[in-house]
Amino acid sequence: MSGPKVVRIVTREEIEAICRREIAIAEAAAEALRQAHRRHGGLGAETERAIAESARRLADLFGAERHLDVQKQAPQMAAFFRSETERVEREAVAAAEAARSRRRRVADAARSVCAALEAAGRPVAEPLRGVTARALVAPEHELDDLQAVIDAGFRGLVAASRPGGGDIGTGTRAETRALAARLGAQETPDTLAAWLARQTPAPSPADARLDTALAAVEALGDAELAATYTARAATLDGVGGERRALLLDSLLLDASREAKRLRDARELRARLCEAAAGLDALGTQAALALAARIRQARPDALANEDMEHLLAEAATVAERETSAIAAAARRHAVLGALAALGYEVREGMATVWERDGRLLIRKPGTADYGVELGAPADASRMQVRLVGADRPSAPRTAGRDRDQEVSWCADFARLRDILSEDGGDIAIDRAVEAGAQPVKTVAFPNSANEGARDVETSPRLRTLR
Repeated sequence: MSGPKVVRIVTREEIEAICRREIAIAEAAAEALRQAHRRHGGLGAETERAIAESARRLADLFGAERHLDVQKQAPQMAAFFRSETERVEREAVAAAEAARSRRRRVADAARSVCAALEAAGRPVAEPLRGVTARALVAPEHELDDLQAVIDAGFRGLVAASRPGGGDIGTGTRAETRALAARLGAQETPDTLAAWLARQTPAPSPADARLDTALAAVEALGDAELAATYTARAATLDGVGGERRALLLDSLLLDASREAKRLRDARELRARLCEAAAGLDALGTQAALALAARIRQARPDALANEDMEHLLAEAATVAERETSAIAAAARRHAVLGALAALGYEVREGMATVWERDGRLLIRKPGTADYGVELGAPADASRMQVRLVGADRPSAPRTAGRDRDQEVSWCADFARLRDILSEDGGDIAIDRAVEAGAQPVKTVAFPNSANEGARDVETSPRLRTLR
C-alpha cells in the first residue's frame, strides 16, 4: 500500500503525558484517603505504608517504561482509593449515628426513670432530671457518667418497690401499685435494660431518619455546624404532640439537605483536587495557571456550584492542552523521522504545518517529488501521500510516478520502524495501492529557505515546552 494513506499516530511523548497525568490523579486520590483517615480517627502507620507502596509501584512501572501497565493500573488504583475514602466516611457516619442513638437511649432512659419515680411518689434527684437534656449534646466520654446517674435512680426505684423499701405515698393509684408489684414480685431484681425495654417505646421512623441525617452532618461537617444542628435537636425534648411533629419534620428536612450538600461537597473537592493534580502533570502554561487558581480558591471554602464551574473549566482546559501536547508530539515525531530519512525538514515547519494544516517536504535525491502531510489542528489523523511537481525538471510519466510511490512505500515502512523504536506507533486507517490513482500534482516552492537550520534528526523530543 504505497499510495495515499490516512494514518493515526501515537507518540512516546503523548503516552508519557497520559501516564504522568494518570499517576498524578491517582496520587491525589491517595491523598484524599489519607485526609479521610486523619479526620476520622487517625492515619495508622500500616495504612500509610500501603498507600505509599501503591504510589511507588506506579512510579516503578513508569520508570521501567511499562506505559500500558501504568495506563491500566493507575485508574484502577485511583478508583480503589476513592472507594476506600467513601468506606472510611461511611464508617464514620455509622459511628456517629450509633453515638446519637446511644445519646437518645440515655435521654429516654432518664425520662422513663424520672416518670416512674414521680409515679411512685419518690423524689427525683436534680442530676437525674438534668440527664435528659444533657445526654443529647454530651460528648461520648460523658455518657458513661450520665448512665451511672440513671442507674442510681433506678436502684432507688427498685428499693422503693420492695417490702419495707419506704413509703410510696398515701392514696397510691392503681397503676403505681402495679408498677411496684412488677418491680418487686421477682426474686431476682429487674435490670434497667429489661425494665426500659418494657417502658420505653421504640424510636419513631422519623426520629431514626433524623439520627442518620444528623450523624452525617456531624461526621462530614465542621464542629460548629454539627453543634448548631445538635442544639436544634435538643429543643425537641419535652415538646409533644403536633408541635413536636412539625419541628421534627422541619429539622429532618434541613438536616437531610445539609447532609446531601456535605456529601456532594466532599466528592466535588476530591474531584477538584484530582483535576488540579492532572493539570499540574500536563505542565503547560494554561494548565498550571488554572491549577494554581484552583488551589488559591481553597476548595474546602467554595460553594458546590463554584466547584462545579471550576471542574467544568478544568475539564475543558485539560482536554484542550492534552490535545495540543499530543498534536505537537505527533507533528514533531513525523518530521523528526522524515529528517532521519534524509527528507528536507527545516526549522519552523512544524509551526507552518500547525498553522496551515498542510505541509510539503521534498523527497531526497529528486527535485520533482515530495511528501505532502495533511492534518487537522489536533493531528488526530494524518494524510500522507507522494506528490509531484507541477514544473518537473524531467518529464513525469505514469511509470516514473509509480516508481516514486514504491520508493515512498519503503520510506514509509522505515518511518514506522523509527517511530516504533522510539515507543510510538502508526496505525493505517486507509491506504491506496500504488498506481491506483494519479500522483497529485502541486506547486513546489522555488527552493528551501537559505539559512534555515535542519531540525534534529531524532524523532524523540523529550521536552515540548
